[in-house]
Amino acid sequence: MKILFMILGFLFTGIGLIGVYLPVLPTTPFLILAAACFARGSEKFHTWLTQLPLYQNNVAPLLEGKGMTKEKKYKVLALITLLLAICFFAIPVKHARMALALVLVLHYYIFLKRIPTQSAATAEE
Repeated sequence: MKILFMILGFLFTGIGLIGVYLPVLPTTPFLILAAACFARGSEKFHTWLTQLPLYQNNVAPLLEGKGMTKEKKYKVLALITLLLAICFFAIPVKHARMALALVLVLHYYIFLKRIPTQSAATAEE
């Protein structure tokens, strides 16, 4: 069973890393899943994952309930909007465009309504 959890941990870590560059794949949930799998499969890899700067900067503050700064939210949303807009205009399929628009709306809802906003001073602590 531990081997299965380790394999899943690496799979979710890989998907999370790909999600850094593809806005349709969310990074944070996959890194959380990877951490949960590693916690059951290998303490060594769990520690490794939770010490990565990507995890420390993106996942840890959310799990601690600290949220994100406005600046970080806006930067992420701007990048997501740009990349999804490129995809939207490059894809001629109507249903795919509707799906992309839905993904964009959900991103905005989650970032602006569900993720707490912290001040820049709080983020530096």
